Amino acid sequence: MPIALISVDDLKRALGMQSCNDSEVDDELQEIIYDTSEDIEEYLNRKLKKEPRIFRTTSGEINTFLPAYPIDESETFSITVDGIVYEKDTDYFVWPDTGIVEFYFPDYPIEPKNITINYTGGYEETTSILSVPRGIRKAAKLQCMYEYQNKNRVGQKSVSYSDGSVTQFETGQFITRVKDILNKYRKITTGY
Repeated sequence: MPIALISVDDLKRALGMQSCNDSEVDDELQEIIYDTSEDIEEYLNRKLKKEPRIFRTTSGEINTFLPAYPIDESETFSITVDGIVYEKDTDYFVWPDTGIVEFYFPDYPIEPKNITINYTGGYEETTSILSVPRGIRKAAKLQCMYEYQNKNRVGQKSVSYSDGSVTQFETGQFITRVKDILNKYRKITTGY
């Protein structure tokens, strides 16, 4: 089942279409929501839906960046490194809001190791909508509105008018405001 970051009713309110009771329009809006939500998840470089996960890597790095966060620390969280069970706050530290696991390797740098992490990460799904932060919801709503309002301009980059004015369209990508919002939520993959 695809993820949805906003509901059809949210999008209809934003578009001023609350009184529209056309099921074909609802289906079209739902498809736009699914497509945009998938595009946002890909752009953020992370998995958004909360579910149990097994992450495997071969690394000798101090930091491991998990693909889904926030991490639910009330659920099972375990790490094995080369078959040895590691202890939280002794062998590693977890930064739940950023999905970073920081290992304590006293003899760093080390040879790559086989690391397996069992955890639950992502955002809870309620009434078929993910409970993502407000900024991500806002970005999804803005992009969905743009997609719906410009659905007949596929491939069109600009329109020139007789008075010499030109209207530019951002096609095949997120609008600038949406990117600005989403950049705050992108997964960190290097550094620290």
